[in-house]
Amino acid sequence: MRRAALAPLAVAALLLAPLAAPAQDVRVQSGEHAGFSRLVFAERGMRDWRIDRRPFRSVAIRFMGGLPPLDLSEVFRLIPRTRIRDLRQTEGALILDLGCDCGVSVMRVASGHIVVDVSDDGTLPRPGPLAAAPLLPQVIQTDMQPGPLDPLYRVAKGHAATRADGPLQVRMHPMGEVPLLPEFAAAEAPAQPLDACPIETLAVQSLQSDPSTALRELTGMAAGVLTDEHLPDGRGILDLSQAYLRVGWGAEASMVARMVTGERPAIDTVAAALDGEPRSPDMAVDPGCGPATALISLLLGGPVPDWDRADEPAFVAFLDSLPPARWTAVEPDLRAALRPLGREELLVGLGPAPNRDTEPPKDAADRAAGTDLAAIRAATDLLRTANARDEPSSETHLVNAVALLPSTPEGEDRTALEEALATAFVLSRRPAEAVEMVARGQADAARLVDLALSRLEPAAAAEFAVRLRPHLAGGAPQRSVAADLFRELGVVEAARGFVAPGRVTEPAPPREDGGPRDPWLARDLTAVAAVPEEDRDARSRLAGTIVAQNAAETPETDLARAADALDRSRVLSERIAALLATP
Repeated sequence: MRRAALAPLAVAALLLAPLAAPAQDVRVQSGEHAGFSRLVFAERGMRDWRIDRRPFRSVAIRFMGGLPPLDLSEVFRLIPRTRIRDLRQTEGALILDLGCDCGVSVMRVASGHIVVDVSDDGTLPRPGPLAAAPLLPQVIQTDMQPGPLDPLYRVAKGHAATRADGPLQVRMHPMGEVPLLPEFAAAEAPAQPLDACPIETLAVQSLQSDPSTALRELTGMAAGVLTDEHLPDGRGILDLSQAYLRVGWGAEASMVARMVTGERPAIDTVAAALDGEPRSPDMAVDPGCGPATALISLLLGGPVPDWDRADEPAFVAFLDSLPPARWTAVEPDLRAALRPLGREELLVGLGPAPNRDTEPPKDAADRAAGTDLAAIRAATDLLRTANARDEPSSETHLVNAVALLPSTPEGEDRTALEEALATAFVLSRRPAEAVEMVARGQADAARLVDLALSRLEPAAAAEFAVRLRPHLAGGAPQRSVAADLFRELGVVEAARGFVAPGRVTEPAPPREDGGPRDPWLARDLTAVAAVPEEDRDARSRLAGTIVAQNAAETPETDLARAADALDRSRVLSERIAALLATP
């Protein structure tokens, strides 16, 4: 194994170096169990306590006479924040902010430790009178050999069986078979959570760390491997072992962990996976425990018969979050492990982005090979969700869908993605991308114009109508609807481009009844606008704007016509707003 000869010397140097460490606070340890979370810390002052419920799911455990300073830095290392969201110490009290209507139980055990249990459903008993129950008879053997305890032996010999009555001085835990304290290693190593997925948290921390950053942190780990008395510190050495895992040195991590804590299956399993060691018979790794455990299972090599338990979308997302150096290290073995399972396509598109200046572009067939249908359908669902709410889709979702479209095979999934993406472009006010999809035959111009006219504001709908007009059939009904829109906006000339010549006419003046003719009521805008500049009001200015726009020439290109239509609409809106504001 690499560096195997140097590792013992390095570890011995760390352990034997005369290091001075400051006095530490009382460390609060934690453990996760089925149905409850546990906190444990040493408290030898025999203080009494009471539990006070506070607002907003908060609990204060107040100790009479105060508490020594507590080290809370490692509490959430082994437990999630589902039951205990936050933990802090105030003067004489330990404050727990809970994430549920949890039950809280506090007890002191014979070793002098305080145990705090927080349960999901509030079934853990709160501190109260100890349960009373008679003791079972304790038979003392009478054939004991005399020894140093001979006086006690003679007393006991006269009582073949004794029975004690009175209150039982032991608080029974509601879980029954769960020990009151987590199991401690010989060198006071931290307790490990007892669950069915013991390596998921450790694997996530190890695999998602950048090896170069972890290597720099190793130099600062020496101060924590010895106590004030220059004895091995279980927590410090375990931290050093996990630091080796983050670097990727599995053999060193296993050896350091065994020096003070004996065999640790979780560390040994992750270490073997990082070093490419073959799977041993006692390494039972369930891919269903999480994406990191699934990756460890593949890196251990050998058959993975229970791969169908793995959450593949979460697995792909986890791989995508790996640092580039870690991905480079695990990718060959990972690809070789997925090939027998027929799931090598999960790696398509993962890994660091290629250098476009040095690498030639891949062929379209290579880009299209193995696109995961689950990713395509997820992208389609995200767009459909935003479309159903008439909301613009995020830039990330649009870019992701555009990237997936070329590699999506023909069929229902491609049709659904194209329809959702074209709709998202309309609702996101992105006419250029919508026109590009129509030009490629990926969307229908008539459907997009209908969508814009029915779900967008007039100015935005007008822009889509102008951009998509060349792609509409000559007799398409959308042309008439768009012409009506421009006529309502007062842009008659723009409306002429959507219908055949002669279809759009100026409004006829009202019939004269012999009374005086009002140019405004007769809609004679030329007469309304023909007033001296000093006599113009909001009505004549609006009429002058409409007459000027009707007389202006229409730009030749579609883009220029769209810009011109938007500009005309803005000016008309200002004139109409001024007219409405006139008393």
